[in-house]
Amino acid sequence: MRTPVTPVALLLAIVLVGCAPAVVTPAPSVPATPSPTVVVRADPTAGPTDPTPLPVPEGFRPEGPWEVDFARTGETTVREVFVLSPTCPSGACDVDVVIQDFHGNLLGSGVFRYLDGVYVFEDERRTTEACSLSAELVSDGVERTSATSLVLAGYRPPGSAVVTPRIQGQRSIVTRPLDARACEGGTAVFVARGQPTKFAREDPTPSPTPKPTKSPTVVVIKPSFFGSGVSLTTYRVRGSTPYDISRSIGTEGPYMSWLGGSAAAVTQARADSRWHMELAGDGSCRIVREAKPAIRIAYTIVLPRWKAPSDASASTIAWWNTHVRDLARHEKVHVDIYRAAAKRLNSVLASSTCDNVRTRLNRVWKAVRRDQCEFDMREYGDAAGLSLSACLAG
Repeated sequence: MRTPVTPVALLLAIVLVGCAPAVVTPAPSVPATPSPTVVVRADPTAGPTDPTPLPVPEGFRPEGPWEVDFARTGETTVREVFVLSPTCPSGACDVDVVIQDFHGNLLGSGVFRYLDGVYVFEDERRTTEACSLSAELVSDGVERTSATSLVLAGYRPPGSAVVTPRIQGQRSIVTRPLDARACEGGTAVFVARGQPTKFAREDPTPSPTPKPTKSPTVVVIKPSFFGSGVSLTTYRVRGSTPYDISRSIGTEGPYMSWLGGSAAAVTQARADSRWHMELAGDGSCRIVREAKPAIRIAYTIVLPRWKAPSDASASTIAWWNTHVRDLARHEKVHVDIYRAAAKRLNSVLASSTCDNVRTRLNRVWKAVRRDQCEFDMREYGDAAGLSLSACLAG
């Protein structure tokens, strides 16, 4: 994501969520008092052979990353990662959840409440946004309510005696127009299915104690990763688990208005204009390029910095290494988009006149803003419920 500073100087920021993704400040957890009953919402695509939720196998503790897919006929499946962290050292208990996309951008947080052998997750989020790029007033927008209801339980497929823990449920998105004359409303229901990723523990049976191994080294991203003309600054984050680290990013990361919270990483692009317009004695005007290239862009990238505490596990270090690499890759794409834009700007400058140069350069910047916003929307914006129009207006 980027925010324009001047016609030739843009500030770009990603969300983990990116704000990378950029990070949206984690939502408040569900109240600690569990519901007295477990309610599994109706699955609109369930067939007669869908298994019934059962208590998870004895000794099973949900932890690590789980892939949860939200699918609806005719639409692209939304894939999210639920990183699970039990709140107790052993046995069955509530499980903290950090929700992110597959690039590591933070999308939110919550809790799976343990009740009668299963784990229940309920979350509701409400946003207001313009319903079209031309809508200027809040009254012309829509209110979106996203309600997610999941159950992590044991499931026994027909004809099988094996009970396998997995997630099922649904997400409903209700769109309510604030002005019925300008916007359309509606309801979309997505079916949710989840299972551990290859990094999560899938077998609840205790395995033999492995031989001690050297902990992985914490990855440090260097400015050279992004190419020339880039400086790198960092902000300190703390924590011994992915959940704690993500919460620290949500507190320490730079604030982004589009996200409504902290970004995990930010790219600032500053254009240096080395040209001017010069009037001749006869009243004619010409563009004078003072250096090559006449328009040069420099970048400052902000990333989180984490030093592994003594109680951080090898899996947490591995998670961090993947997360910070993905943040860096995301920011590098933003830099590459700007580098391509710099070439277009210099080409436009070389073929312009004093009368049309500013209009033509501003047209390039406008196109670059859209390229950057569309990239952020693809990476995490759609999954986080953000809007392209708000990004372009930022």
